[in-house]
Amino acid sequence: MESNSRYNFDYNKVIDKILIDLMLNTYDERTNEYKMVEYLEDSNLDIGNNRDNFRCLLRKCQNKLIIQEFIRKLKPEYFITITTNRNISKKQLKEKTNQFLQTTNRLLFGRKYFKRDKHLNGIGVLESKNGRIHNHYHLLINNLENIDLDRLKTVMKKSSMKIKFNGYRIFNFDSGIDIKRIFDLSGITHYLTKENQDFSNILLLNKGGLM
Repeated sequence: MESNSRYNFDYNKVIDKILIDLMLNTYDERTNEYKMVEYLEDSNLDIGNNRDNFRCLLRKCQNKLIIQEFIRKLKPEYFITITTNRNISKKQLKEKTNQFLQTTNRLLFGRKYFKRDKHLNGIGVLESKNGRIHNHYHLLINNLENIDLDRLKTVMKKSSMKIKFNGYRIFNFDSGIDIKRIFDLSGITHYLTKENQDFSNILLLNKGGLM
């Protein structure tokens, strides 16, 4: 009887190859993670000697895909970037951003928005930067009903003028707050998850601002 040995192959290597391809398609090619996955691929899938690195990369990849799917299901309408005009701590940034969001909610939905549970919905993503670019938040906002882009810009400009830090305005609307309607959700999702590969920098929006 003819041997079946010639049909045998290493299932583990096949699965590893599938996971390698998945990670290469998920990670941005400019990141260290992508380069590490490339190295594993170029080493002829010598995963056995790099199993810990492989698992770490796979876990990050899984988190990235979960975040991307979460953002897609959110179906946000607006992409808002909020940057201060001076460098402050992450704690201070969150505090001042929440004051800005609370003021915006009051102007959009009325003084009793808190009791009526009417407020901006969505998520905030903290992006930490070094050098000349300050730490800042990206907001993905959904379910604004009858509030259009012009109305949102007008209200947020007015709100930005009310928030102060050490007696000075901390937000400059024209140079620090950018509001866009979302047409390319895939591109924004890819951008937000380029470096954010876990949920530590992602905050839900509630009536008090960023949770």
